[in-house]
Amino acid sequence: MSQHQPIDAVKSAIERILPSAYLTGIVLVYIASAAIMAFLLYQPLLQVIENTIGATIAAVLLCVSLQFMRFLIVFTDSLTAGANNSAFVIRLTSFVMVVLSILEVFQAAKAVQAATAIALSASALMFAGCVLELLFVSKLNKRDTETEAGSKIVARPLGNANALQPQIGNGQH
Repeated sequence: MSQHQPIDAVKSAIERILPSAYLTGIVLVYIASAAIMAFLLYQPLLQVIENTIGATIAAVLLCVSLQFMRFLIVFTDSLTAGANNSAFVIRLTSFVMVVLSILEVFQAAKAVQAATAIALSASALMFAGCVLELLFVSKLNKRDTETEAGSKIVARPLGNANALQPQIGNGQH
């Protein structure tokens, strides 16, 4: 029995859950960003639509759609092994979205006269989400690059914790 066995077991467990944790964290930041955007857009939309339900639906649809487009732009290269041709677009999208999210956080905090600490905390969340997004995409692209030569990547369901592990040769890893 190796003295590193407990550490290896913990490391293995972390490696199994990390892909799902990354994606969950990214999606939660998208949801938080959409909620802040909807909060800010509600009043201007209410003046145009003049209907509470209509303004609410419009704000939510607009914000969720924008975050979904962000998700698609950032993760499109992950659909095809080795297709990391749009790294600049991914970085630019992530950067622009985090800047807009941080501005929205401060505007929302100002609108409800919230403390600067709340705005800073929410901004930190948006920034961390951007970093997480870029790290995750980088790991996916690195995985694809490492497995291109003589290897194949087999698609697995999203819920599979081993989804980031390539299958080499005859399908074993």
